[in-house]
Amino acid sequence: MSHRPVAAVSKRRLGVALVLIVLAALTGVAHASATFQRVGALTLNNGEDNAYVAVTDGTYGYFGTYTGPGQIVKIDLATMTRVGALTLNSSEDNLTVAVTDGTYGYFGTDTSPAKIVKVDLATMTRVGALTLNSGEASLYAATRVGNFGYFGTLTSPARIIKVDLTTMTRVSALTLATGESSVTSATNDGTHGYFGTYTGPARIIKVDLATMTRVGGLTLNSGETGAASAITDGTHGYFGTDTVPAKVVKVDLSTMTRVGALTLDTAEDRAQAAITDGTHGYFGTYTGPGRVVKFDLGNLAPSPTTPAPSSDPVGPAYTG
Repeated sequence: MSHRPVAAVSKRRLGVALVLIVLAALTGVAHASATFQRVGALTLNNGEDNAYVAVTDGTYGYFGTYTGPGQIVKIDLATMTRVGALTLNSSEDNLTVAVTDGTYGYFGTDTSPAKIVKVDLATMTRVGALTLNSGEASLYAATRVGNFGYFGTLTSPARIIKVDLTTMTRVSALTLATGESSVTSATNDGTHGYFGTYTGPARIIKVDLATMTRVGGLTLNSGETGAASAITDGTHGYFGTDTVPAKVVKVDLSTMTRVGALTLDTAEDRAQAAITDGTHGYFGTYTGPGRVVKFDLGNLAPSPTTPAPSSDPVGPAYTG
């Protein structure tokens, strides 16, 4: 197993409990737009442990496990039933990131060097894999634009690796500056990528995705440690911190300036997961039990929260 920052394994380890609950809540908006509540849950099969990362094509959810080898479990989101699973090849272990183009899923590993495995989501078959270069280890952030995926490493300094998802070839890589270590979150506006580091304070790095050049960076305020999750509305980025309590920091992506931040309530700690429906952001906390905090992105005002069942113990906070 490769080296990870303190509690890095918590990233997305709300797993089935968190992601399925959020997806179920989102798919039920048309029927009950005023509600935000737990709809249901599904226990996976024996050995399908540590649901760590997930993508969706709108109908099914595909959950990657932090196991050796990794497994991908397909779930019908409407009926909350298990459709099938795929066990990857030996050494394709510990799935930590994923992106999808709607037809294929691309799952990255926490190995050294890291691997990216391409899966046909309709047939649940392994199409191929790409092994990255020596030193490109432990993928903990990913984002996609068109036919390209951009994967961030848990190295010091971190690297952003550009992959042609059609041909499954490594296009290029960008090594970040000294001190810009351990990329653990990523989002994009179609032209630039914004990568958050697991440092104290966290840094947000802006990258031109076409040229793979570092455009700029922003160091967050003292106490805004570990950018563990990220979403965007196209104009602003919202970065959840791995702190107690968690904070959501709003950044103007054009000027790379800090707009403001909201500190969550007591016991709403360590915002390790985030998704958006375009209007609201949903941040999941790594607590026992977990909580999903809903925000109006326009004014960063919190909406009512709901507890999410979790059997994971609360790990130590970031101490670096």
